[in-house]
Amino acid sequence: MSRTWSMRLVTAAATTVLTALTLSGAVSAHGAQLVTLSPAEGPAALSTAVGPAADPVPQQPSSFAARGGVAWFSAYDPTNGYSLWRSDGTQAGTSVVDAGIDPTYLTWAGAMLFFAASDTTNGEELWVSNGDPGNAHVIKDAVPGTAYQNILSVTASGNRVFFTACDDTYSCEPWVSDGTPNGTFRLHDIAAGQASSNPREYASAGSVTVFVAGDPGHGDEIWRTDGTPAGTKLLKDIDPGPVSAYPYDLVRLGGKVYFWANDGIHSWEPWVTDGTRAGTRMLKDIAHGTVSSVDGDGSNAVVYQNRVWFVADDGTHGNELWRTDGTPAGTKLGVDVYAGAHSANPYSLVAAGNRLFFSARDKHHGYEPWITDGSRAGTRLIKDIAPGGADSDALNNEAAALGSTVVFTATDLAHGLEPWASDGSPSGTFLLSDIAPGSQDSDVRYMTTVGSLVLFSADDGTDGAQLWVTDGHAGSAHTHAVFSP
Repeated sequence: MSRTWSMRLVTAAATTVLTALTLSGAVSAHGAQLVTLSPAEGPAALSTAVGPAADPVPQQPSSFAARGGVAWFSAYDPTNGYSLWRSDGTQAGTSVVDAGIDPTYLTWAGAMLFFAASDTTNGEELWVSNGDPGNAHVIKDAVPGTAYQNILSVTASGNRVFFTACDDTYSCEPWVSDGTPNGTFRLHDIAAGQASSNPREYASAGSVTVFVAGDPGHGDEIWRTDGTPAGTKLLKDIDPGPVSAYPYDLVRLGGKVYFWANDGIHSWEPWVTDGTRAGTRMLKDIAHGTVSSVDGDGSNAVVYQNRVWFVADDGTHGNELWRTDGTPAGTKLGVDVYAGAHSANPYSLVAAGNRLFFSARDKHHGYEPWITDGSRAGTRLIKDIAPGGADSDALNNEAAALGSTVVFTATDLAHGLEPWASDGSPSGTFLLSDIAPGSQDSDVRYMTTVGSLVLFSADDGTDGAQLWVTDGHAGSAHTHAVFSP
């Protein structure tokens, strides 16, 4: 008996690889197989059968979480639907971990991988896994049956996570989990009843975790929790009464958390907290009075040189790089990139090695990649990727530190937004791969450092969003799809 498959022919040097052909007898019982055929031997010379059809290929990868040189992520394949996957950047090391659970908000806390997921029995709930195949499971059916808990964020703090979950009874409130059913519970019904406190931006400050939440009596303010209901309380009503201070851009450094808030007198300025009311204070009135020192793009805050670096405008130097050590005296202008009252508008700050990469503009260039060592003399344009006054949008969409190199997206106008790399020098700044040929964008997303590699999602314009990998060097051997179509 014979069975016929459709044929796909790929040539490679002196060997022709056939993924399907007409076979008969016992071989056909195994389905489509990979065989090699030497053209010199003629079409009848079957050389080798090396195994069954290939494993599923991950499509639309997202929500990466890296640990120990491996990344776990969500991806789709036609056989399993959306599933939990893992990859070390090689095809052999990329596989489905748990099928059909549609994970999001993947977060490692200690040795446990937490994430939101759903199945036909529980609806969306918080899950946990040790990262091995078949280990993922629902921690607790917090909303019984197939109803959805609707988890909005998951943030690690030591060996547990804080997360925001919504249901029809309490709406959106803060929760905590240590990976066990008894250790997974709602911390507080901050906005009583079906109103939502919309908790967000959890960050550790010493032994407590601070976050932003709102209630009718105080508006959106800064809260704290020690992981217990009794220890979950308003930290400080920065703008007293029901008016919101709207804290945002929480950044942890040491045992403190830095953020930006509006106290109703000074507009949005930098603040710091050690998790106590007395230790929660404004650092500096940078813009003076009711004028805000930050614009709609936020603070762009990042930790560098044991300081928090951010972007602010004091009304004299324009929107430039600032830094703080957590004291009023130590909160000062870092670098005036575009000297004088002009604004360089730095954004997308990325610390790599002992330098800070960012995007900025000056009199002669649009938004391009810059670098600083923290001094004015050590601050310079790296490369004019999009010549003249055009914008390369460098670091604007995606960026990841890879040792002392940064992998990022940019456009040189001849190519769309594609992955680039820079070691901080003009000659060491280059296009990694023109994934979507010509002026098309390859829609690079989710750049994640995994050991000595960066994994990301990209679309070549033909095969949809696929898993890609780069080691930061030029050439197709160094930047390529993990699974070639």
